[in-house]
Amino acid sequence: MAQTKTETVRIGADAKRRLDHLAKSEGKPLIAVLDEAIDHYHREMVFRRANAAYLRGRLDKDARKEEIKEHALLDGSLLDGLEEP
Repeated sequence: MAQTKTETVRIGADAKRRLDHLAKSEGKPLIAVLDEAIDHYHREMVFRRANAAYLRGRLDKDARKEEIKEHALLDGSLLDGLEEP
């Protein structure tokens, strides 16, 4: 396994206690649990932002009308020049 560069980060005592508990209960190194937690948090933020952007688009009546027009233009475009099965 390739060794990655590490950094020192200060965390609160309660967070450290919970991190130690998670690492012990999972049987994983503390750094692995912390890496997984950060990855999980990052994914959650990406999806949360994507969902918020999607909702804004759905609530914007003008944007929704444009989307419907675009879908109408593209409807059936994958079948251009092809016979129905």
